[in-house]
Amino acid sequence: MSLADARASWIGRAKVAESDGQVSFEPWHGELELPDWLAEGARVLLRAAWQKRRAGETWPRRLARWRPEPDAKNE
Repeated sequence: MSLADARASWIGRAKVAESDGQVSFEPWHGELELPDWLAEGARVLLRAAWQKRRAGETWPRRLARWRPEPDAKNE
């Protein structure tokens, strides 16, 4: 999977346990360290996809979501 913010992008692998939806990540690869807020956003997004999967939907091919950085000012 890939994640990005305004400064950098990261590539890594995520695993979602079918039994309980537990999300785990393998190490991320990028120029900078992955911010905690971005990793948590990915975790929440994958967990939501898992919940839909439990309800009978198929796994989506792509998940996309935009959110401003926690400290970013809205102009």
